[in-house]
Amino acid sequence: MTLSAAQGETIRTNGDVVDYGSIYGRLYTKFPLVSRTAGSMPLDLIRVDQKSHETKDPAIDQIVFRLVLESEMSHSAVDIGNGRAVLSGRKGSFYLAPADAASYWEGQGDHSLLMLALPKINVDQMMSTETGASALNTLEPLYNRDIFNGAIPNLMNRIWDHSTQDGPGASLLVDGLFMTLLGTLAGLADANTSSGDTSNVLPLDPARLVRVTDFVDAHLEHAVSLDELASVAGMSMFHFSRCFKRATNTTPHMFVTARRIEASRAMLANTTECLAEIAYACGFSSQAYFTTKFKEHTGLTPGAYRADLRK
Repeated sequence: MTLSAAQGETIRTNGDVVDYGSIYGRLYTKFPLVSRTAGSMPLDLIRVDQKSHETKDPAIDQIVFRLVLESEMSHSAVDIGNGRAVLSGRKGSFYLAPADAASYWEGQGDHSLLMLALPKINVDQMMSTETGASALNTLEPLYNRDIFNGAIPNLMNRIWDHSTQDGPGASLLVDGLFMTLLGTLAGLADANTSSGDTSNVLPLDPARLVRVTDFVDAHLEHAVSLDELASVAGMSMFHFSRCFKRATNTTPHMFVTARRIEASRAMLANTTECLAEIAYACGFSSQAYFTTKFKEHTGLTPGAYRADLRK
């Protein structure tokens, strides 16, 4: 496969679009990097230490979320086909690279990057609402410029940190963090909306909330994804996340964890099953993790909680 293309052309191999991880594996092999996938989508994640370079990236069907982690750059610029844009290259700067656009990157000086990539069709599906608005149009004001927002580095680093976690709640946590990132960016793209303002978002209606709660309770022992919860509610992931938080004042991930804790409390009170069996039945990956989360929620270990009930 030859990674060269005319402006705007998407590279394909064997009928499949080349993902961002493949591009990095071909064009940036001289730089040390770590690549992962996480979440139910799943997200492609890359963390890389780069030195000075000038490189042309071919067009791909993924939107790329690029964060500068560390920087000694004296100069940084990009051209996605509509003219050269000079970037600050500073630590904490964020750049949103559009899908289907070949790009020419310049970076002078050592720097570390964290990048997330997801196909545009997935992002569109996550951010769509009942109006059918396109995520690509929503995010367009953010393309080809530096973005500085304190929430973005925190969210991207948390996604990276949680990308190695196992257990039923791991994908849901990553999905939730990514949806919060999308919400932050959508807020920044709309000059009249604060990224943290959900006052104009209607809460999830009671019937949908009951359906979601029943689904969670029936699948506590399994991994529950944000996509599944949104499907049960009959909504996009992005719209569901905002409406759900408005209705419950908590995130889907925290809600699922709370339901698992409630189920474990009932089992501790009404059964003689051992702690490990209760942990697995309620969807915790290990007894140790169950103990940690149970104590966070109740202030007691499961064993101490059960002992108090029997006094």
